[in-house]
Amino acid sequence: MENELRNALDKVRADDALKRKTADFLRAEISKRERGGLRFRPQLAAVCAAFILFLVAGGFSVYSIPTVHIDFDVNPSVGFAVNRLGFVIDTAAYNDDGSEILKTINVKNKTYKDAVQILMNAFISEGYLSDNGIVSVTVQVGGDRDYESNLLDTLAGVVTSSLSDHHISAETDLFPVDVEVMNAAHGHHLTPAKYLAIMELQEVAPTATFEECAEHSIGEIRELINAHGERHHGGAGSENSAGQYGGDIQPETHPHKVWHR
Repeated sequence: MENELRNALDKVRADDALKRKTADFLRAEISKRERGGLRFRPQLAAVCAAFILFLVAGGFSVYSIPTVHIDFDVNPSVGFAVNRLGFVIDTAAYNDDGSEILKTINVKNKTYKDAVQILMNAFISEGYLSDNGIVSVTVQVGGDRDYESNLLDTLAGVVTSSLSDHHISAETDLFPVDVEVMNAAHGHHLTPAKYLAIMELQEVAPTATFEECAEHSIGEIRELINAHGERHHGGAGSENSAGQYGGDIQPETHPHKVWHR
């Protein structure tokens, strides 16, 4: 019975503390019922089944709800939905290249760290990312600043390690966005980083549209920002128009902590 209990709990996705408490309770029930004789076995089986069902239902609910969104732009534009346990439960492609890259990898039900490592390796091996490229990563957590900070640190470490392993020197921008920015970006079928870059472009090129720019990389959008800014200012260049995506994100655009590696 002990082995059956262990095997059943091992298959359940639930909080470790809850699983421990449940296992302790069931072991106590097993000991108590066994002292009373075999005639209590059916009742014991019912108790075990009820608790395992409870854990499965509760664990599935926790497991299936996304609490973090991580979006990547290399030019493949890809998003991960991550649950509170740190597992990727869904993916999204925001352009054609994103769809192609997701066909080459399987990251669902992997930890977000492993998933990011796999994605970075795919970006590089498929030829989307090389020296002087740009990796933009945004996260939307929802109020927990400590978790947000730790998440960004972890992501920065994984991205930097992947680039180092492949001896690639690329620019990386990692920063948080609020839910309004994320929803607006996703509403245009864009990552938040590309959405904000296009908004920056629209300041100097008002006729630019999200649809026209969706397949452009952030690097290409930066070049357009610089080109239109120079024309707008008589060839002198526009520090403000290119500032956000030239290396420094303007405080009014991103009031939270900004990460550059």
